[in-house]
Amino acid sequence: MNIKKLFSACLIVCVSVLAYGESAPVKIGWAMESIDPGRSSIMPGYGSFRYSFGCADPIYATCLVLDNGKDAVIFVSMDVISSRDIMPEVVKAAKKLAPELPADKFFINATHTHSSLNVYYPTDGIPAEFNLMSGTEVCKFVGEKVVMAAKKAWANRKVGKIAWGYGLGVTGFNRRMVYQDDLSKRPKGQYGSTTAYAGNAVIHGKTDDDKFSGYENGSDNFIQFLYTFDMQNKLTGAIINTAATSQLSSGPQRKYTSDFWHDVREIFRKKYPGCYVLTQCSGAGDLMAYSGHFLEAEKRKIRMKYGEKFLEDFGKSLDWKTLTAPHREFLAYRKAMRMETAERIFTAFEDTLKWAAKEKSTNIILRNKLLDLHLTPTPVTPERLAKAHETLKKWEKIPYKTDGTLDERGNFNFKRTRQINSAQTLIARAEHHKKGGKHHTQARLVRVGDVAFAGNGFELFMDYMHRIQARSPFIQTFVVELAGHLGKDQQGGYLATQRAVDNKGYSATINQSPVSPKGGQELVEATVKGLKELAK
Repeated sequence: MNIKKLFSACLIVCVSVLAYGESAPVKIGWAMESIDPGRSSIMPGYGSFRYSFGCADPIYATCLVLDNGKDAVIFVSMDVISSRDIMPEVVKAAKKLAPELPADKFFINATHTHSSLNVYYPTDGIPAEFNLMSGTEVCKFVGEKVVMAAKKAWANRKVGKIAWGYGLGVTGFNRRMVYQDDLSKRPKGQYGSTTAYAGNAVIHGKTDDDKFSGYENGSDNFIQFLYTFDMQNKLTGAIINTAATSQLSSGPQRKYTSDFWHDVREIFRKKYPGCYVLTQCSGAGDLMAYSGHFLEAEKRKIRMKYGEKFLEDFGKSLDWKTLTAPHREFLAYRKAMRMETAERIFTAFEDTLKWAAKEKSTNIILRNKLLDLHLTPTPVTPERLAKAHETLKKWEKIPYKTDGTLDERGNFNFKRTRQINSAQTLIARAEHHKKGGKHHTQARLVRVGDVAFAGNGFELFMDYMHRIQARSPFIQTFVVELAGHLGKDQQGGYLATQRAVDNKGYSATINQSPVSPKGGQELVEATVKGLKELAK
């Protein structure tokens, strides 16, 4: 053997010894806590004043602790729309309620259900008769529940095994429809002419439009799994990572729900009693959980598969005021779509488990890394800034409504507060940019053996996820959007691609996408660099 070959052989041995030396038996702990406060709050999204009438199905904070004595990670998934303002509360609560926890190891994420707790709206001007929890109150409450779950999971740690793999199944479809013409230039009264931020694209657009060109992007077909087992090879839980936000029960939905993840958990409770499910949404900022031009075919399938009686009975089971017959029909179909999605996920879960369980690991390398990032923002144009000042001036002159019905006062005052806060945010952002400021955020990266998790605080467009995964040194990379961070710019917002910015439309403008496509690529580069460091 020549010197060069001998050196190479020694290097391989040294690297193997180093890697083995860093690996250690992994301790696994699971727990979950209900995050239903038993109080009403404003249900986020859609820009309207929707307040809850109780809880339709359980909403949880689910926690998985992995600890090999050299490093640790505390994964937490929450059935809420966003984790952006919860993370600071988690850190504060951990120091107070569970000082034994490594508070710098939390990896929290939201599933993006639009029919859950208010995690960011103030209740300024909302009549006291509603007794609504403010976003601040909710975040403190959820933060403490997260820590309670983490405390239990930490105490429950036992040496176990992990396995991982992926299955195929579409859970998200592109929701940005593109047209051959500029929708903002259509005659008033035609579809799209009054759509906010209109251009050549619109979310949830009509596909039977004569100018429909196609979808801006495709779908992600991969559902990723990390399985945990005890030392007797019994399945104890799993992380499920898929590109779908949990917002099938939305719009007219007026009770808290974890959406299709509830239906997933129900299947697991029957097939694997005691098995935990921690849910993650990957890059789905431009995706939706139902199809576009196949929607009518999907509704036909549902009627034939589940039957008219199921749809009718489910509609009758809804029991809050404001419901109309169309709402009942809409939510009944969406319930069936939820069940379809859950079945698709579970089928992929079981198909993957059959082969992934053949390779379980007890000794693993575990590394937890936090990136502090300053990303190039989306510029605030002079026109948008002038509009923001105009909006602020207009609404500051209008007092809160004190007459009319309770709902009329609630609706108007909610709108007033949102208009003022939105304008103030944009103005502050413009001032920050003027001084050379960038968007400050954080991204958490975790290595678990031969796979990695890459979190970010955005509603991440799918392309960015694929850029990260394609260049990652790990065999599988679980990208997790809507992951909590302690950056100064708590609002992550959408992170749109250049293609989307060019097409315009909601989710691709300054109001919703505070970081530019250049900043998006900066996130990709920093994430890939960090992953390569974890792989060394």
